[in-house]
Order: sequence, then C-alpha cells, then structure tokens
Amino acid sequence: MQRSSSAAVKQYGQEMVTEHTQVNQELMRLAMQKGVELPKQMSSQNKAMTDRLSRLSGTSFDAAYKQAMIDSHNQAVALFKAQSQQGQYPQLKAWATQKLPNLQAHLQMVNQKLTVDS
Repeated sequence: MQRSSSAAVKQYGQEMVTEHTQVNQELMRLAMQKGVELPKQMSSQNKAMTDRLSRLSGTSFDAAYKQAMIDSHNQAVALFKAQSQQGQYPQLKAWATQKLPNLQAHLQMVNQKLTVDS
C-alpha cells in the first residue's frame, strides 16, 4: 500500500490484507485440527514476487501488483475449486467451497476496478 500511487490499488491491498489474514488463520486452525503441518516459509515463487514488488513504486508497482494479484488469484481459485470438488477431508472441502466465491470476487475486482495509469 505504501508503494502504490493509486487509491484503488491501496484500497484493494488493504482489503486483501484484512481478508487473507482472516482466511489464513482459519486455514491454520483447520490444519491443526487435522494434524497437517503447513509450510512455515513462503514458496520460492511468492518470495520472488515479493522481492520484485519491493523494488518498485508508483505506477510501475501498481501494474506489477495488479498482475501479481491476477496470477495469484487465478492459482488460488483453481486450488480451491479442486479442493472443493476432490478434497480428502469433508470439513476442508466445505471450507474451500465456502471461500471460493470470495476468491472469485477478488479476481473480478482486480480485473474490473484496478486501473493502472501508464
């Protein structure tokens, strides 16, 4: 949010922090209940994206952030769809099914509302 020059990007970023923090906490609780250990570090792909974004600011940050949100939400939607249809644990399947519309809405928001000045 600090590196953006766009009010829409800043607002979207704040919404993602708030919503994704809550969803991650829910996922951690479900994983603990099932005895599943979650990764303690970011994937190399996410680390590279974070590193890249940390070097940008202004409109170049906004464009890169928008693309990162499109890519990551497309991946998340695919994962949540697969889990909701083929998941091994009924509770996790139900959770993924419940969260999928929010992820799809986030993807729609980034595609429709985040305009990036060139």
